[in-house]
Amino acid sequence: MIDFTNKAITTKSDLESEQLLKKAVAQGFGLPKGEKALIANRFFRFIGTPYKQILIPATISHAEFDQAISYTDLFGDPETELRKIVDSATRWCRAYGYEHLSIFANEGIDKFSGKGLAKTSEGIIQRVDADVMKPRKITIAELEKQLGCPIEIVS
Repeated sequence: MIDFTNKAITTKSDLESEQLLKKAVAQGFGLPKGEKALIANRFFRFIGTPYKQILIPATISHAEFDQAISYTDLFGDPETELRKIVDSATRWCRAYGYEHLSIFANEGIDKFSGKGLAKTSEGIIQRVDADVMKPRKITIAELEKQLGCPIEIVS
């Protein structure tokens, strides 16, 4: 998890702004207005003391904007990452002689499940299944029970 404290972050779209605000709220940052009212903004400053707060300045200098971190620099660009996956799959098909490749991923309650299905012109079918577990939150009591000793959280 990336800590936003004392950072300035820029976004390029409403979707990026919305995702950034959701992540900031999950970290305990307070919003000056409702989340829906803030998604149209493209510059966010995160203050850590005395309270975690998000500031949206009315005016921004060019120097401030240039020094800010881009959302895509922090979290990656989904389109670029998808392009890498497609490029890798296309190269795999070419190397092993497959004509058709389908990749599916589904979100479940506790995991993401994926499936790959490849076919050749001779009718040979290759199938692969994969599961990736979702992270889950645990309580201190669950952690103490698992480790068998008391836990103290120090900030």
